[in-house]
Formats: sequence, C-alpha cells, structure tokens
Amino acid sequence: SEIKSFLAPFRNDPSIEFLGYGNSLELYQNSDVFVLPSLEEGSALVTYEALACGLPVITTHESGSVVEDGQDGFIVPAGNFEQLAERIQQLYRHPELVREMSVKARKTAEKYSWESYGRNLVQFYSGI
Repeated sequence: SEIKSFLAPFRNDPSIEFLGYGNSLELYQNSDVFVLPSLEEGSALVTYEALACGLPVITTHESGSVVEDGQDGFIVPAGNFEQLAERIQQLYRHPELVREMSVKARKTAEKYSWESYGRNLVQFYSGI
C-alpha cells in the first residue's frame, strides 16, 4: 500500500509504463540491457534470469548479484546515479560491447543453473 501512494503522481506520465506482473520472459527477450540499481537485496533472482536471457546487467553490490564487473555487466555504487547513467549510455553507444557481454552473461548464468547447483551439492556431500 505504501508504494501505491508513492507511485500515484507518476501514473499519468506518458513516459512511464506500468507493466505489473506477467510474462517477464517476453520483456527480457525484447530488451538489450537489464538494470537493477538496488539498495538492498539478498540475491535477486531477476539478475539470474536476465543473465540467462543473455542480457548484460547493470546493478549494485547490494543486489547480491553474480555479475562480474566489466565482463557480463557492470556493478555501480548504490545511489550513484551519475555512474549508473554513464554505464547505460556506454552500452547504448557501444552495441558491440552489448553483444560481447551478452555472450558472457549467458555463460555466467549456466554456472548457476539448477543442474549445476545439484552437481555441486552432490559433489560437496560426497567430499564429506
């Protein structure tokens, strides 16, 4: 309920589209970059989903993400809007960098699949 009153003034802004909950796969597939400038997260599942869809991720350390800065995305300091904007513009201006990071993003995501998790867990328990 808190967020509804906060967002109310933006509902009529034509430059903002409220999508709600739905099929996020389609959103990932129609995107070039994923941005999550979080102030606090555990390990945001959306960053894993974005990486799995081959999206370079721009996020903060606070998102708990597995993004490797400069490899499959960028890590920016929380609250540093200037650096966040610079990284978004950098990817906008350099589509070849987006393509390179996209390939790396997909490879990063493969390390964190459920199958990989299961193999690592079995290997860990076998070692003890």
